[in-house]
Amino acid sequence: ILFSWVSVVGLGLFVLVCVSATRSQKPLLRFSKVKGYTETTPLYERWSAFARIIVKGNPNVWRKPSGYNPRYEFPGDPKVQRVRLNIDAGAATTLTGFDGDIKKHEYLKYSLENLAHHMRKDANVLIVGSGGGRDVLSALAFEQKSITAVEINGDITDATNRVFGDFTGHLDQLPNVKFVTDDGRSYVARSSENYDILQITFIDTFAATAAGAYTMTENALYTVEAWKTFLEHLTPDGILSVTRFHYAPLPGEVFRLTAIAVKALKELGIKNPKDHILLVRHMWGNSPVGAGVILVSRTPFSSQDLDIVEARAQAIPYEITYTPREEYPWQIFPMIMGGAKPSEIEAMVPIDISAPTDDKPFFFNMLRLSDIFNKDLWQQGQSTFNMKAVVTLGIVFVIVTILSLVGIFLPLVFATQRKIWPEGSYPFLAFLLLSV
Repeated sequence: ILFSWVSVVGLGLFVLVCVSATRSQKPLLRFSKVKGYTETTPLYERWSAFARIIVKGNPNVWRKPSGYNPRYEFPGDPKVQRVRLNIDAGAATTLTGFDGDIKKHEYLKYSLENLAHHMRKDANVLIVGSGGGRDVLSALAFEQKSITAVEINGDITDATNRVFGDFTGHLDQLPNVKFVTDDGRSYVARSSENYDILQITFIDTFAATAAGAYTMTENALYTVEAWKTFLEHLTPDGILSVTRFHYAPLPGEVFRLTAIAVKALKELGIKNPKDHILLVRHMWGNSPVGAGVILVSRTPFSSQDLDIVEARAQAIPYEITYTPREEYPWQIFPMIMGGAKPSEIEAMVPIDISAPTDDKPFFFNMLRLSDIFNKDLWQQGQSTFNMKAVVTLGIVFVIVTILSLVGIFLPLVFATQRKIWPEGSYPFLAFLLLSV
């Protein structure tokens, strides 16, 4: 009886702690160290099946705008109020102070990820992965006609528009803005609308990397089938804009995005994908890491489009890595677009940049099996840990194989030598071999 009462009390305390952690901003227990870093008490904390999110920073301090070109000095040296929303201590988005005056956020017109907005005015915009609303603010700065912001984690949208709504300007209450809690790809597939701009900016999370699992996580946004869906839901001259990290010595992510675009366009019946793709990058100071954006359209980019891109590249400055107008130093891009044989591309690029599909949706796994332990291929800038995660999985596989040999197969070998092999055991042995 005593044991039963102890169990009931223990269960009650456990439930109390869980409810306190998920619902209250003053939980009974709080992390002091997260993934090796000391964490101060956040402004806001929320747990869910998706993630643990926290908001930290001082909303009353004016500082430089955040962005994907952190070393870039925006014209006029603007200052904004902003706080940071962290997701599982492995990804982040920014909540920007907005008082209704969009003119204070003109700096967004100089950010690389917003290049498509210069090319399509008065546009219907769909944002996949809206996070803290930065891309929404960008579309507002360009005075676009309508903005649909899709975010899979409702807690992030709730924090942006309700908890910190007075700070962010209640973006969801603006007449031309609509927030949707849904999976981005699923929402697009079900949508009956066509969009002038479909924007995907650094959508992923590094939360599972420590376990060596992130690289092998399926990602449904970066596959050929997904991009076919995105392109089919654009207006005839609509633009799909995707921004990822660009690691100058070997920009594997941008190479792979190009491969996806080419294959998706070909499967939509477009014979010359090279006329439908633009590639621009912005390196972060003297760092080998920067941001790269790929722009894809179902119709060839016009001379006016190319003029706009070239003008922006000179003004910012950006660096154009490919346009249909001329070839740039990265010869691998014309090769991918020209349908070069995989063996020819492999000879030039030591990592796997083939286009992921829904049957093999591992966009971030770029190491070939034979190169898992090749240290020369591990560097990928911001995504280096993704490459090293594969090594972790390889080591685990080797350990499991050795343990299987020692704990399963050697005893079976000794059993056969002693002629005590159980009758009818061959099917079970086959099962063990397959399971390993």
